[in-house]
Formats: sequence, structure tokens, C-alpha cells
Amino acid sequence: MTVFSALDDNKDCREDVYAGHKERIIEKLMNNVEKAIPGAKDHVVQMELGTPKTNQYYINSTNGNVYGTEKSLNQIGPFSYKNKSEDQGLYLCGASTLSHGVGGATHSGIEAAARILQCRPDELLYPIRIKI
Repeated sequence: MTVFSALDDNKDCREDVYAGHKERIIEKLMNNVEKAIPGAKDHVVQMELGTPKTNQYYINSTNGNVYGTEKSLNQIGPFSYKNKSEDQGLYLCGASTLSHGVGGATHSGIEAAARILQCRPDELLYPIRIKI
């Protein structure tokens, strides 16, 4: 159980307690930034902190995880969310579609783009030449 999941049981003080936890985390993070870059805190205009609760609220992720929806056996492979929706012209991509994480989100973006452009996914990939 995390600090944030413990707040589920106490709805009355949740907002105040949650905000307090977030402020303490932001302060610790900024103190570490300040150690590496002296004076940095004086130049910050806006600070936001996303938590597992943020992910649950905005993207309805399972337990606030950052890798998309829960992948149970009935949500993988041929049963996973597809790139093409039932709505004409609406395509989906991200870690909740074909596969989890950054790699899964990237793969689903390439697949969605290929469907839109009516080409094969490998036609969208090419090597990047970096000059050193």
C-alpha cells in the first residue's frame, strides 16, 4: 500500500492530505535540482507533480500505473485494443492499445500512422544517420 492508495479510504481529508504529500515530494525534488543547479528554484515559474492518483483520474490506468491498461489474458494479442476505432477516421495509439510501455506506445503509433497512410509500417521506418 502506498501513501497515495491509503488516501482512498479517507475521502474527507483526501484532498488536503494528498496536496500536502505532493508539496513535500515537489520540495524534495526541487532541493535535489538546487544541489545540481544552484539558484534553479528561483527561476521556476510552474511546478506540477503527477502521481499514480493523477494517472487513475485522467487516464483511468490500472492502479495508476504508467504503462496503460492492465494486460490480462483477455486484453493481449488478438484481444487487445485495436488502432482503428468504430468511428470512421478515428485511430487509437498508446500504451493501452497494442502493447505496454514506451515500446508498445511507439509500435501502436507506427501502426496507426500506417493505417492512416495506407502503407506498411516498415515503410515509415528508416535509419537515422548521425554525424559524429
